[in-house]
Amino acid sequence: MDPNPSSKSHHDNLKRLAPLFITILILIVIILGYWGYRINEVRRSTDPLSILYDTILMFKMESYESGVYNWQLVVARYLATLIVGYGVYVLVISHFRRWWSRLKVLLAYRDHTIIAGLGLKGYILATDLHKVKQKVVVIEHDPESIYLDRIRKEGIIVFISDGLEKRCWINAGLLRARQFILVMGSDDKNIEAARFISDICSRRKENFHVSGLVHMENLHNFNLLKDYLDIEYGTSKLDLNVFNASQLAAQRIWDLYPPHDPGRENPSGDGIVILVSGYTETAEAFLVENMILSRYRDLVNIRVLIVVPDTERVERELKQSYPYMADYLYYQVIAQTDEVFCTEHFIAEEDYKKLRRVYVFGEEDAEVVLRAKKLKQFLYNRNVEFVKKEAATTEDAGLFQKLLEAPQVIVCLPEKTGIVELLNYRPSSLAHPTEIQKSKPDQSKFEEKLAEEFRIIFFRQFTDSFNKSSLVDQNERITVMAKVINYLYAIKYDFRELLAMLFDQAAISYNPESLDGAVRDLEKTLLTIRLTTQVPVREIDEAIFQKIRTIFQLPREFSLETLKINHRWQLLSDRLEDSNIYSARHATIKLLYPHETEADFAALAPMEHVRWMAEKLAFQFRPGFVPKQKPLRGMARIIKNDLKINQLIVPFNEIPESEIDKDYDPYRLLKVIQQIMTRDGTLP
Repeated sequence: MDPNPSSKSHHDNLKRLAPLFITILILIVIILGYWGYRINEVRRSTDPLSILYDTILMFKMESYESGVYNWQLVVARYLATLIVGYGVYVLVISHFRRWWSRLKVLLAYRDHTIIAGLGLKGYILATDLHKVKQKVVVIEHDPESIYLDRIRKEGIIVFISDGLEKRCWINAGLLRARQFILVMGSDDKNIEAARFISDICSRRKENFHVSGLVHMENLHNFNLLKDYLDIEYGTSKLDLNVFNASQLAAQRIWDLYPPHDPGRENPSGDGIVILVSGYTETAEAFLVENMILSRYRDLVNIRVLIVVPDTERVERELKQSYPYMADYLYYQVIAQTDEVFCTEHFIAEEDYKKLRRVYVFGEEDAEVVLRAKKLKQFLYNRNVEFVKKEAATTEDAGLFQKLLEAPQVIVCLPEKTGIVELLNYRPSSLAHPTEIQKSKPDQSKFEEKLAEEFRIIFFRQFTDSFNKSSLVDQNERITVMAKVINYLYAIKYDFRELLAMLFDQAAISYNPESLDGAVRDLEKTLLTIRLTTQVPVREIDEAIFQKIRTIFQLPREFSLETLKINHRWQLLSDRLEDSNIYSARHATIKLLYPHETEADFAALAPMEHVRWMAEKLAFQFRPGFVPKQKPLRGMARIIKNDLKINQLIVPFNEIPESEIDKDYDPYRLLKVIQQIMTRDGTLP
């Protein structure tokens, strides 16, 4: 907190009024100068334009009649000097600030975050990172941005640039940064900036690595870049990933408020019904999340009731965009015939009794909040109906509290206005301390009141997604888990050839059979590792490399760099990275079932296969034939990765024996994954 807020406020007021003062002083100089020259008898010319010209020359510290003086001219000249001096001062200070910012970043900033774009998304993310003492540099093209003064008052360094200036990115410390995030005003600007940054990184000889997140508003842009961005621009120095605000919010909602009860063991899809009110891009992305992740051991799809006014449009869009969704979600589009849900029985009793959560989406903040309240009215009446007349007449307060609370309602605020913040605001917080003490103890914030009394929870579309916890910490933790999952597959299916290639290049003799045994030993090392530090990636690398050196008696200087976890990860396309990330996110469900023995894995493997098929279909893969013969391996890779045809998108009982083990592997890794999930601190 500022120790002297009144002086800071006074300084801010002077800063805001400075342009007005300067304008007034300029007018005074012109008036006095014109007046002084006009009345001076020594001056020969009385032409108004000539007099005005001589007056304006005062701002150059000179005049036509330099020897002519009267009090009007003296005052005008001194005021002109003052104005010019102030301008020089402002210019010098501006240059000094830019120089100081560059020097500060050069000397003190390492592993920081660079955010390009200072709209709402960039502002929320920058301030959230800054609050937890993480260093942030912002690049913004608009010197008149409404967030510029706010961000500078927080002490965050800002460079004014369109994001396409090499010097600006170097000054912002790109080559020493941990990551950059592009959230500029349009997809085109973000795409151009990503290409520009990639060019900077590829031309540098320094040994560095930076990851980049590129926001895409348009889902077609998003999907195309998901398929090809890493292939075209990913390098050992740069790891580019794209994200979408709607998808990010949908993922975060599912992680925080999944359809199942996170604390209940052995959940079943047959016992879960959720209701989705409203259909927006975020709602659509949330349905896709459920299609991929809401997979349970009984292999029964959860039931999703989609309540919207325009059923024909929603049904048509779902069938056109996701024709396979009906195979993975039992969804039903129900008409909302009125704004207040007066049709009390549009949900069947059997579905209602299994209703776990309600998710409300919309385009306007006030409308979404009001609809959530109306839904609560409807849900309360249905609850009362199901406990029959005894509930309507009983004096049991606990029973009525349960009727009010069930089920939980999640409201996704689009953050188009600040109406909820206005309702949260309590004027008493500005009152005198003695008045605050006298206030009633039940004066709580609006959203806290709804959460406590009715279990209506607000999720903010941007604030709860574009923050350190969601976009940085959660992303890092999930990514580390995904890297380890990918590493198990690399050890089992790639390491034999990789080791053989390394040994051949170094002229080291080896027995082919020893490679098979080594792979089995390395797999066991990974599955049984006990993590003891906050850097699991490095710890796993060291354990695996030590095992390799011991098995093959390799000298310490023998390089195993290409076998590192991060190196194997960087070779993946963005889609393959996402595939491992979804597998890691689904671990929260896998851990709810027994996962100790091969029999447990056998019972769970079909669930993982169904989840994987749903994920592939959501990524726009299709089932089909892929050749396996050695002469066609290159062609098979093109068909599988680029044409996106996969021969394993078939029922579990039709999978070849050689491929079934891949559905067991995520369960074998659960103990390692669980160790990472419980790590505190920052993961590498």
